[in-house]
Amino acid sequence: MKMNNENPIKLPEGWKGEKIGDNDFKILCSGIERFEGEKDYLSTESIQGTKIEKIESKISYKKRPSRANMQPVLNSVWFAKMKGTTKVYCFDETNKSELNKYILSTGFAGINPLNCKAKFLKYFFLSPNFNLEKDNLSTGTTQVAINNDGIKKIEIIYPESIEEQTQIVQEIEKQFTRLDAAVKSLKEVKNKLEVYRKSVLKAAFEGKLVEKKGDWNYEKLSDLCVINPPKKEVRNLDENIEITFIPMHSVSEKGKIISREKKKLRDVINGYTYFKEGDVLLAKITPCFENGKRAIAKDLKNGVGFGSTEFHILRPKEKVTSDWIFFSISRDDFKNEAKNKMTGTAGQKRVPARIVENFKISVPKVQEQTQIASEIESKFSVIDKLEETVDNTLLKAEQLRKSILKYAFEGRLVKFNRGGEK
Repeated sequence: MKMNNENPIKLPEGWKGEKIGDNDFKILCSGIERFEGEKDYLSTESIQGTKIEKIESKISYKKRPSRANMQPVLNSVWFAKMKGTTKVYCFDETNKSELNKYILSTGFAGINPLNCKAKFLKYFFLSPNFNLEKDNLSTGTTQVAINNDGIKKIEIIYPESIEEQTQIVQEIEKQFTRLDAAVKSLKEVKNKLEVYRKSVLKAAFEGKLVEKKGDWNYEKLSDLCVINPPKKEVRNLDENIEITFIPMHSVSEKGKIISREKKKLRDVINGYTYFKEGDVLLAKITPCFENGKRAIAKDLKNGVGFGSTEFHILRPKEKVTSDWIFFSISRDDFKNEAKNKMTGTAGQKRVPARIVENFKISVPKVQEQTQIASEIESKFSVIDKLEETVDNTLLKAEQLRKSILKYAFEGRLVKFNRGGEK
């Protein structure tokens, strides 16, 4: 593939380069054959990597989305056209029974290779060079994607020998199989760490993490916290003072504030949610709530903060600490109850304040809360370090996957014997 005219990639011996718009490839057009009954509709969301993860919907010929208009054919390879997405699916002899099962979205481009194997093209479409070229040729404003004119400009490089193509595909799949097994094991470790994290919280609130001291009361959060404190507390402050601003994206799913902004009080007091040092922020809208976005407000400029209107604010009273409230709302029992009682339409569901107010938590003495929270943080610190190690290893695995593809399409993954060729 020639990334630009100044620095073309040298073709390996016995390879050729052809643009998709040339005679060696056929771009499949939209339009499907009439069919009886139902078929499975595959949107771009249906594919993750190279696998079908979900069916978008069942469709009939007459009742289908306008985008359900691409017909798979034998020896065709499909890639998602949207910029920044790497999703590829292949129809060849190994899965030709699927041809009559699926209809694809117009968000895919379908290519029928005439002189190379479909599986070879599948892996080429996964390669970093192809996806960089695709992204560079993408156009649009709201949805940036490559169109057919752009697709025609992309050069595919491949060995002229079908046998060499086969050997390259076999070697890629052998190495990917090993890599997939390692990735699966790492993800299992990560899942076990998450289970352990939940078990730590469960034990803590059952009085089993440290030796329990005395009886614990069970009280509503509304009796332990001020829920969504009023802005009148700061209306007498100088409107020109700087405060900390926390948008939703600044709160991580691990309960940390990962970035913060400085703003003038006058610019935020009327349109955003108010909180102060030590308050607990809880995302109330889907999917932020389900994903676990919550945090303790710390190191606020002038002790004052404002943020997204999609936060509930819990301000602990004298009977509880910020950490105790934070860990209480981190537990599955709170998340599950609040999730089941969310209101609103799909995509805009929210946790009502009354659900937070009426939820009951166990309440030991403040000194005991502090001791338990310290033990939770100690164990979570170990889990966090292990998760970081796993995440870094998963990242290296993905980099290795890209390197395998890079070597493959530079002709360096297998050594092909051309001695018998004329």
